[in-house]
Amino acid sequence: MDKSYLHDLPSRGFNLSVKNFGPIHKGKIQLRPLTVFVGQSNTGKSYLATLIYSLHRYFSNGVDEFPYFFPWNTKSFGVSDDIVFHPDFRKNLDSWVSAFSENDHIPELPEPVEKVIRSIIEDAKDMVDPIEREILRCYGIKTIGELIRRPYVSEAEVVVDLHQRDKGCDLQYHLDMSHEKFNVSCKLEGSSLPFPDLNQSRELIMISQRIFNDLDSGTKRDMHNANWLLEMFAKLTRNTLNHLLRRNAYYLPADRTGVMHSHQVVVSALIQNATSAGLRPAHGVPILSGVLSDFLEQLIQMASKPQSEINQKFDSLACSVEETVLRGGVNLDASSVNYPYYFYKPNGWDLTLPLMRSSSMVSELAPIVLYLRHILKSGDILIIEEPESHLHPEMQIEVIRRLADVVRSGVQVVVTTHSEWVLDEIATIVQRSHKKASEQITAGNATDCLFPQEVGAWLFKHQEDSDGVIVEELKIDNSGLYPSGFDRVAVDQHNRWAEVVSKIE
Repeated sequence: MDKSYLHDLPSRGFNLSVKNFGPIHKGKIQLRPLTVFVGQSNTGKSYLATLIYSLHRYFSNGVDEFPYFFPWNTKSFGVSDDIVFHPDFRKNLDSWVSAFSENDHIPELPEPVEKVIRSIIEDAKDMVDPIEREILRCYGIKTIGELIRRPYVSEAEVVVDLHQRDKGCDLQYHLDMSHEKFNVSCKLEGSSLPFPDLNQSRELIMISQRIFNDLDSGTKRDMHNANWLLEMFAKLTRNTLNHLLRRNAYYLPADRTGVMHSHQVVVSALIQNATSAGLRPAHGVPILSGVLSDFLEQLIQMASKPQSEINQKFDSLACSVEETVLRGGVNLDASSVNYPYYFYKPNGWDLTLPLMRSSSMVSELAPIVLYLRHILKSGDILIIEEPESHLHPEMQIEVIRRLADVVRSGVQVVVTTHSEWVLDEIATIVQRSHKKASEQITAGNATDCLFPQEVGAWLFKHQEDSDGVIVEELKIDNSGLYPSGFDRVAVDQHNRWAEVVSKIE
């Protein structure tokens, strides 16, 4: 088989390690185009999925964007004046900027300049508060200590490893949690810094240069050209390194059916509670997690999106789910105030049904259809808890086939599951890539299979000797399936049945 597809696979993954996080004692995963979390209930699958979501939310919300018109001051990043103002350092920097402005390539950075830029990138203290706030918001908790595996330990650790295969460097974020504090540290390894787009970088430098030159002399005395120039390249380089996390993330929670049925009631209750704030104690008001509130907000915002913004490629994926699984269409109408009304129209019917009167299968899959039609685009990440909920095994298999199509269209998908049918069908989709070896397919033209490098399955299981859950990667075994332990449950059930039948006879 042509192995060139290994180089064609998109760099859409990163390594995530956790220790003493939620119910998880330790685990390490690699996020791939299709990532599957499988295991018993209450083993931390949703904990880890929510962490993935919260990290994407932080890095995609522009927290680390660089406003090129602002003259940054590197003093806040611990770069001492004796370095920045040293004549040799300024000479090196000015010489490099001149070469950068005149050539069509990025010249090699002088070692002293690169060292300073690295130190700015690795200074993560400004990230601590916003990352902590986003994690707390997504989980719907008040303190970071609530995420630590209690009562066994007092500290937890999360490591995000952004390996840049094509840039020859690694950027690691360490999130250290205790009951008293939360800390973020950063480590950059590699022989050279990966700079962003040449033209964009040159344009930003030229604009910033002009703005700096227009400043009055008093302002110029308070800062040095090198300060904001170094900070600019540190920010641009960090954003380049963070590109695996800098994309839109969406989370379809396990209780999405209830939200689809009652979102109007939920919104009304939230508005009522908001208008009565201060009139009665707030402790009795339920708090929505960020995952659930984001889901609710996105459902409402769909009503204001014009038809012209619908992506035809993803609309066809939505239609495929409707045709093969739902046997009918799901869509929405907007009220006069742009509030959505969701409905289901079975094939052959003239009338439509509100979702609350349709089957649980329709309500469960309606968000997938709606997100494909109105929200998702290539490069996004979609997290779905238990896509098999309320589905007959035959429909579970069909949904997974459709999600494989979504992956092929450029959306990274993460699913949590308890279903043997789901996991076996994913194995079949992967195995199909081996069966087509004679066709010389590559990752770019495969349509009904996924390559092993594109799929990752991780098992969450209790370990008696560790007082917690261990996360281990599942590999397809000689039987062609993932050894998830589902077969053991089936065998035990069969043996109990055989024992009862033999006694009856």
